[in-house]
Amino acid sequence: MSLVKLNIARGVTGTLPTSNYVGGKVGQVVVTETTGNISTTSTSLAATGFIASITPSATTSKVLVFIAGGKLTNGPGTGRIDAHIYSQTGGGGYSDLFKFVDDNNQAGDTFGQTVSGAELHTTNTTSQVDYQVYIKVNSGTVYLNNDSQLTITMMEILAWQI
Repeated sequence: MSLVKLNIARGVTGTLPTSNYVGGKVGQVVVTETTGNISTTSTSLAATGFIASITPSATTSKVLVFIAGGKLTNGPGTGRIDAHIYSQTGGGGYSDLFKFVDDNNQAGDTFGQTVSGAELHTTNTTSQVDYQVYIKVNSGTVYLNNDSQLTITMMEILAWQI
């Protein structure tokens, strides 16, 4: 019987037997979170350093990527923010995967809106896949995560087997 590694939030690990899988089931879940402030003054999409990683167990697996939490605020003045998840496989360089904040206006120092988004990513690999948050603003300083918690959850979805 083959086994699939199961990673669950807060470092709990275990194994699941795969002999009964018909596919479309969760093979592993990896959660990465930060409470650090994430901000930018860049008017071009810029890497934030908030990275989450998963290594799929099969090339036919897909990865369901969720991002949630944070607290959008800005420094003095008003700014509009865009936020994206970029992905890279095996250290090969990042490319845009999906946008989860679209030109959101932050007008006030304590606006405090949370964010969320998701994408089903076809990875075609058993190499490590990294997901990083990229952000930009039109002016000023805008925080994606200001004294809050931002979480990226990755779920490996096993391929359908007939």
